[in-house]
Amino acid sequence: MAKNRTYRIIHEPFLTEWLMRNYPLGSWRTNVRVGPVAPELKAIAEEAGFPWVTKLWTGSVDAVVELPDRTVLVEAMVRAEHGKIQQLKNYAQLYRSDPEFSHRAGLPIELVLLTPLDVPFIKAMAEREGVRYTVYRPSWIEPLLGSLPPRIGQGHLQGVVVG
Repeated sequence: MAKNRTYRIIHEPFLTEWLMRNYPLGSWRTNVRVGPVAPELKAIAEEAGFPWVTKLWTGSVDAVVELPDRTVLVEAMVRAEHGKIQQLKNYAQLYRSDPEFSHRAGLPIELVLLTPLDVPFIKAMAEREGVRYTVYRPSWIEPLLGSLPPRIGQGHLQGVVVG
């Protein structure tokens, strides 16, 4: 008989708590849409009276932190997903090309992969790509990760040798 698991929201409180501990309030936003919208799509949406709808077809970075000297893009990874590194790099490109963020042009962009998992393979990949791998493991997340199958709660790439 299979165990019934209830859905637990981990991602949002994990990310928000880390942001609150590391950056001033008002300097960050979560679930930020990034990327310029195609003019054709923009025209259709405006004509229909729904200009905001166009942002649904852009990227959505977990957090954008705007500091005086740099912009920090954060992607939270509660499960081991190596694709998050490329996702962050894509979001940086979209952020740079989005007219909404033109006031930040010229400032460096720092990429942060935030995770409660210490997975050396993904950490090495992130560092090679210029992404800061940040392990944040608050005590409240332990029972949640412990209730997941090991390949998820510990990271399915945990046993890979970093070379």
